Amino acid sequence: MSENPEILSNLLNYCDQPDIEDKTGATPMMFALGVSGACLEKIKLLIEKHASINRKDKTGWSLLHAAVSSKRRDILELLLSNGGDVHIIDGDGRSLLHIACDNGDTLLSKFLIEKGVSLANIDKNGWTPFHVACGPADDYELVHHLIQVGADPTVKDINGHTPLHWAKQFKAKNVERYLTKFLNQNLDVSDEDENDIDSDSDLGTINGVYESDVFESEPTSQRNSSKRNSSKRNSSKKPIENIELADMNSRRGVLAPQRFSGKILKV
Repeated sequence: MSENPEILSNLLNYCDQPDIEDKTGATPMMFALGVSGACLEKIKLLIEKHASINRKDKTGWSLLHAAVSSKRRDILELLLSNGGDVHIIDGDGRSLLHIACDNGDTLLSKFLIEKGVSLANIDKNGWTPFHVACGPADDYELVHHLIQVGADPTVKDINGHTPLHWAKQFKAKNVERYLTKFLNQNLDVSDEDENDIDSDSDLGTINGVYESDVFESEPTSQRNSSKRNSSKRNSSKKPIENIELADMNSRRGVLAPQRFSGKILKV
């Protein structure tokens, strides 16, 4: 799509199909967000021509999901004010809050919760937004906020895995430490998680045992060394490498990001 809104405006004067699809099911509205420059103006033009806001591509990915994924609150608010469905889900059952939590976007997550998006929505894996928040974004401040507004930190997915389990699998160390400390102070830890918590540490040091077939187990010698040196760890910010995860990212829409990235925060 051209970056010039005038070209789009002229085309719309000669085309009465603002929702025409390509082979993936994507519409011009979806492409409008995917190009740089004046995307908000182009979306407004398409809305004026009655383009469908809640339409999905063949994977179930919608423009609303793309707006959240792109962290474009201005576009999201425009869509919602023109009939966008804040409760829309994608082809994998993910709500807009799932996507915001996937991004580690605390501000947008708060906005969606205030708009009534449920913390209890589950995707095809049985993951709530809280499960997703415990992934590679590794943002313990978001996790803290979700707990404060009512998220259940012990909720299990369809395989019986808790958010703490997934924090370990995704190596979200800050979230591991936060959840471990929270669970030790407030709740009875489940059988699945209790063997992975060192209650002698103020931060609840994780022993580092990864049981999933997706990740290799950490050698015993390395685990012991890590435990002995846990008190020497500094909490300075460090970059986290992008992680590609097919099971959390099966969406294949035009605008769907194919990789996860996050940042280490101070705990």
